[in-house]
Amino acid sequence: PVILTFWDQFIQNECATIMELINTKPIILAKRLNVVPHNGLSLSTRSSSTFILNPNISQAESLNLWATNNKTTLDAILAQKPDIKLISTAMHPTIDDITNISDVLELAKKRTNFWLKTNISITDVSQYFWYMACNKCKRATGAQNNQIFECLICEEKEAIGIPRCRVQVQLTDNSGSLEATLFGDDAEKVLCCSAKQLMENTSQVYSSKHSLYLIFILTNY
Repeated sequence: PVILTFWDQFIQNECATIMELINTKPIILAKRLNVVPHNGLSLSTRSSSTFILNPNISQAESLNLWATNNKTTLDAILAQKPDIKLISTAMHPTIDDITNISDVLELAKKRTNFWLKTNISITDVSQYFWYMACNKCKRATGAQNNQIFECLICEEKEAIGIPRCRVQVQLTDNSGSLEATLFGDDAEKVLCCSAKQLMENTSQVYSSKHSLYLIFILTNY
């Protein structure tokens, strides 16, 4: 079997849904995945990945027929519950899983995901700390908050505009530093406030008042 690893918001959303349906052997249509040459061939999510479960297409019907004909084999794989091991490993890295920042650039030629143990700092307090996003694929949109629209990125016909946190940070360990961008829940944890709070109390055109508000948030983190 090919391993599919979920990261960030996909763990609580798509991954949780798939785990609830796993015994029904759902057909998964996925777009924009990372293909990783790890343990043979592995797949992993990235920020623009999208998923459709049990799509109404002819290829899905063929896969359902294949699953029916290979029920014994699939049941044996599910009985081993490889997903539990993978989730446990992903959520609890060992010291050997930690990568030094100085090694990331070279290792990035072979891998796309790393565990880092760093200090986080925000060096630019004038940056935009939120943006309006599609509630499905989380990509930026010109839609207004709670506006229903058709997303041209993930092709969701009834997407909803929602505020989403985004913060550019500097990661530092004993080997060096690295600039990174945090999104969603991770960004909210750093800012100690939600995307909705940022939207309600700031503007994309920052005035001095808004900048002072953001500095207050950051200095009290």
